[in-house]
Amino acid sequence: MPSLTAFVLLLQVRLPEDTGERPNRASVEFSAVRQTWFPDFHGSFRMDGGTTRGTSLRLVDDLHMPDHAIIPIYGGGDISVTVRQTFSEKNRLLFSAEYWNHSWTGRTTLSSPERLGNASFPEGEYVESHFHMTFLTLDAFVVHEEKPFRIGATIPIHHISARTRVDSLVESGRETIRDVCWGGGVFGDVRPIPYVFAGVTARALTSFANAGGVFGLDLRGYAGLEWGPFRVEGGYRSMTYDLALREKSLRYALDGPYASLSLILRF
Repeated sequence: MPSLTAFVLLLQVRLPEDTGERPNRASVEFSAVRQTWFPDFHGSFRMDGGTTRGTSLRLVDDLHMPDHAIIPIYGGGDISVTVRQTFSEKNRLLFSAEYWNHSWTGRTTLSSPERLGNASFPEGEYVESHFHMTFLTLDAFVVHEEKPFRIGATIPIHHISARTRVDSLVESGRETIRDVCWGGGVFGDVRPIPYVFAGVTARALTSFANAGGVFGLDLRGYAGLEWGPFRVEGGYRSMTYDLALREKSLRYALDGPYASLSLILRF
């Protein structure tokens, strides 16, 4: 009886035992972020020439650049790799990138003599000036989740390029300061109810090449809504940087509100 034989053989098949262990799994999230920042701005720039010492150009007070900005920020997003293991269900690694650049322009009659590199500008001369900044930040996060809370630490790598140009009818000066920084930071957020979140982040930075002469801070408080693949966020951000070396210096402060929209893809 073939059917009876098959039934007996089926009964002899043993299902695998449930040992309670879970296989390693990974999930990936990618979020494309578009953010707009509305900061107040202050800063100064100094670069020595070959034989002369440059003056500290106060970008707002001396060169009459605007003390505010509207800065679009582009995020390569957060690439979140969640490693789910038997002993590590609530930890994950997260990587993110941020890029932005902005230019300020000023026109004024100088109230004091100024020097930028080898270019000299006497008091009373009319000048047009430009200040352009470019930022790229890469972050690696370690995140621990205990619902409704999430805390973590980050190691950022930050590249900055700041270019200043001053032109008069008879003279032109153009200098650039570049720096690559690293540092550390912490963050924490909470989801008190579904779809709603709020949190804070803090990063401190110093230079790879000039650790004793550079210090920066990036602080942020935020809140928002996340529903399905969409995330809407608003908050306040403060970014400061101070490079003080014998031959050059760069200082700036950017403080103001921001708003962002993210599209999150999960795999």
